[in-house]
Amino acid sequence: MKSLMVIAAATALFGCGDLLAFPVEASVDEFVVPGDPYLHHDETVLADDVVPPVEVALDVPVGQGSISLVGFTLALTATSTPEGDQDDLEFLDAVDVHLASTAPGSVLPVILVAQWDRSMGKLASDTEVELGVAGDTNISPYLSEGFRLDIRPRGVVPYDDVSFVGAVRFLVSPL
Repeated sequence: MKSLMVIAAATALFGCGDLLAFPVEASVDEFVVPGDPYLHHDETVLADDVVPPVEVALDVPVGQGSISLVGFTLALTATSTPEGDQDDLEFLDAVDVHLASTAPGSVLPVILVAQWDRSMGKLASDTEVELGVAGDTNISPYLSEGFRLDIRPRGVVPYDDVSFVGAVRFLVSPL
């Protein structure tokens, strides 16, 4: 009887929704940040729209629960790396990722969901960056309407084209 009361108290205090939570990972299709040796040497700043908006498909039912973004990684690919080329992330100073509804006339605000900058520490490697996730935001309303991710790298134009893919990790809490 005593253990039943402890279980009931723990469930009341902590809820059981987290026990049912499960991770979901989605891919960010490859994109290219165009490079130019002259602009690189002149330290020309990257344009805000250098990466087109990214739509992420999540096959998760939208119900009463919540869906949170819990991880975001960008990694270089070999597509823009011809033989003899060695791309790295040294041209980057920061990356911001905003989430926006794709529904016309939506009242949902554009929100910052992930970011990285040099003050946050070293890169995961010369070819990969793990972004910090901005809080525990429930993105279920965006999933209902459809959403896009606006990836905004900041830094200088790379010496030559640099191609990336990404992985976005979500946590789905059905209750």
